[in-house]
Amino acid sequence: MKTQEFNTDVQLNNELADQFIQWINQAIADYGQARILLSGGSTPISFYNLLEKKELDWTKISIGLVDERYVDQSSDFSNETLIHQTLLQNHLKETKVVPMVQFKDDAEKNLAAINKEYSSFMERTDIVLLGMGDDGHTASLFPNDVASKELLKSNQKGIFYTSAPNHPKERITCSPAILEAATHCVLLLHGSKKREVLQKSEDQNLPIARFINRPNFQLYYSKS
Repeated sequence: MKTQEFNTDVQLNNELADQFIQWINQAIADYGQARILLSGGSTPISFYNLLEKKELDWTKISIGLVDERYVDQSSDFSNETLIHQTLLQNHLKETKVVPMVQFKDDAEKNLAAINKEYSSFMERTDIVLLGMGDDGHTASLFPNDVASKELLKSNQKGIFYTSAPNHPKERITCSPAILEAATHCVLLLHGSKKREVLQKSEDQNLPIARFINRPNFQLYYSKS
């Protein structure tokens, strides 16, 4: 596992933002468009606020979600809304986040639509940004969840429903096969407690363990 370690979140965010810019520009040069999958939660907010200020051609960046809560975009739990409020404040007209919730009242119809919408990310993803919970979950792949366990054993590319141990329980996630196939897969981690969880993840067979030995996997860790 490639590891970049920093004393503070500020140092981490600056270094990771510069790396993202390089990767994004390289993808645009190679393919005419960069495709990135981003995570929600509180951990990446300061990073998104910084990246938002950087000079990038947002018209050539396609942003999808690593995972989502099965809630309306008006909900405080929506990852899509969080990314708009942090990363895309001044770029709403140029860039959209490909949603994972289109039909809130029809789960089957929603899943079919999202699998179609995310077909380009299944074909090629340039950057994946992951987070990790204190229980070792990543994306919406949870310990002790039947659907998550099946996905972690599978190499199928697709979008699937899983169940979280906390509210809101209904989740939507990219399969591990999509995430680990990205050119660059980054885990953003803050604090010694989560570092300890990561270090024990293989022995405890936690979801994040599927990714850590992949050659494209990189840990960006700050001690604070």
